[in-house]
Amino acid sequence: MNFEANRRKILEDLRRQREHKKSAGAKVPGQQFAQFGTLKKNDKERIAIFAEKSLFLNNLVSSLSHSFQIDSFVDVDKAMDFIVEKNIRFVIIDIDPPSDYHQAANFLTVVKSLVAGAIIFVCTKDKNESRARTLFTHGGIIIEKPVSIPELIELMNPPEE
Repeated sequence: MNFEANRRKILEDLRRQREHKKSAGAKVPGQQFAQFGTLKKNDKERIAIFAEKSLFLNNLVSSLSHSFQIDSFVDVDKAMDFIVEKNIRFVIIDIDPPSDYHQAANFLTVVKSLVAGAIIFVCTKDKNESRARTLFTHGGIIIEKPVSIPELIELMNPPEE
């Protein structure tokens, strides 16, 4: 699979979608993220998780589902469409097997280039590994496994000053 060609195709498709929405009277770029944090009191914020099915994913979804509405994906295109359409602010990526690091890296790059306001957490067993450091330099926040759910939730909801 040629990840660079796939990334260019995704970017081009999303550019066309944006142009179509602009011509149809949709919001101008930059306004789409003004809705972050405007949930009703009883609504749960949505989180997108990009990971292969695994025990880690099951535990993460189970632990976070009390505080957030979780949507998990293994397909880059479906995940990107969802994140852009729903204005998802938090994205969690697993880079350890059975998840594919290269797909995860490609996904992080596309999310960062299309959704400037997204906060991306990268989960890995070894935060000092070169792959994790690479994703950190590209804007990912590295979370070491086992993930501390209270710490992760605190990162998503910093205390108000």
